Amino acid sequence: MQSWARRIVDTWPPGKNDVRVYFNNDLGGAAVVDAAKFAGGSRVGRTVSRTPPAPPARSAS
Repeated sequence: MQSWARRIVDTWPPGKNDVRVYFNNDLGGAAVVDAAKFAGGSRVGRTVSRTPPAPPARSAS
């Protein structure tokens, strides 16, 4: 995900525009998990304004 964060910074310089990132969801709700990981792990000098909290880990039943 770091490479995507770098692409965002390189394409839309800070201060010019807001950038919204969307993740395609699947039956397991991966979009929420991916959004939280992207916001938490993509440190490229941009401010993250909103991100959902990561859902609790599911136990294997």
